[in-house]
Amino acid sequence: MDNNGSVWMSNFVEANRFLRKRLKRILDAEGSDTATVDMLRAFGSLHQFDTLAPLFGVPRTSIPRFAHRQFASFSLMSSPEAALGDWLNAHGRLARRVVVPASLKWEIRSSVFTLTTRIWPDRREATF
Repeated sequence: MDNNGSVWMSNFVEANRFLRKRLKRILDAEGSDTATVDMLRAFGSLHQFDTLAPLFGVPRTSIPRFAHRQFASFSLMSSPEAALGDWLNAHGRLARRVVVPASLKWEIRSSVFTLTTRIWPDRREATF
């Protein structure tokens, strides 16, 4: 917790314009702007998942009441050499990076936890 953190706020709908046609067709067929693990099964391997842009997705949740309250996503680049931050910086209009100073990380974590436990009082399910 001694280093600054960062959060990227990205316009994943606009970023999808940079996806290869096959990925875009899969998303369009589902009527979705984010991918799921099931959608990615169409690709046998990461080598077949060839894209120049990040693909944004939503992880499955094992806690049903979180399923419709999830406002974060993960991103996937097709190459281990590709850096999401580099891609987002090169497409500046699509994203904004918010730096979280190291000195505030515990305070923010504590505030989020407090808010979460007030919204979802069953603290056994609200762990981070």
